[in-house]
Amino acid sequence: VQSILITPRRKQAVIHGRTVRVGDRVGDAVVVDIQPYEVILNRGGRESRMRLVPRLEKQKKEDGAL
Repeated sequence: VQSILITPRRKQAVIHGRTVRVGDRVGDAVVVDIQPYEVILNRGGRESRMRLVPRLEKQKKEDGAL
């Protein structure tokens, strides 16, 4: 997901350089929702999420602190 635009009248996202809206196809998946930081897809009855910003994971330092 390169960008997401949500206004009171529309939700759209850019995935792989293509603008999509709810109901559009991305490969063999269908866009079922667009949220501020992710696009929810349905592929064969299974839901998956594409995030605009990857999840951040805290890593422990060598002394065990975060």
